[in-house]
Amino acid sequence: NLVSSAIIKEEKFDTASQLLRQPRVVEYFLKYVEREGREKAPDEVVKKLTEVLKSLQAIASKEKLGSDDVKSIQKSTSEVLSLL
Repeated sequence: NLVSSAIIKEEKFDTASQLLRQPRVVEYFLKYVEREGREKAPDEVVKKLTEVLKSLQAIASKEKLGSDDVKSIQKSTSEVLSLL
């Protein structure tokens, strides 16, 4: 969330792919939430996390990220942080 917010603030969208495109990290957390999330969080939180992670996974699979992708990442991660 901090990185995407900084990219938006500074309008450095050309750095987004290098800094935010992390498909393995997203995959790890998605598997973790699917495997162990139900035991550690309420169903609505697990559902939201899964939804956000799948969205991030789709974005991370792109060759190059644009400004809309960065804004979507920032919005999605903000939603997750609001659950904490």
